[in-house]
Amino acid sequence: EKELLGVGSWAEVRRAVAVDSGKRVAVKMILKSRLSPSDRKLMSREIQVMRQLDHPNLCKLYHACETEDHIL
Repeated sequence: EKELLGVGSWAEVRRAVAVDSGKRVAVKMILKSRLSPSDRKLMSREIQVMRQLDHPNLCKLYHACETEDHIL
C-alpha cells in the first residue's frame, strides 16, 4: 500500500503490510541526514522505550532497523 499517513521535520509515516503476519502497520521512516548527533541519541532512546511499551492505547513497536539513509 505505502499510503502516506503523515510527515514531520525528520520523518514520514506510511501505511504498509507486514510480510510475516499480513497485518496492516505504519512505518516511520526517519531520514538520517536530517538528524544531528543529539537527535540520533534521542531516536535511539525512543526505540529503547517503545520496545518496552505494551498498552492498548499506545502504538506498538514491532521492529526497528537502520539502513545507510534511514532509521525504520
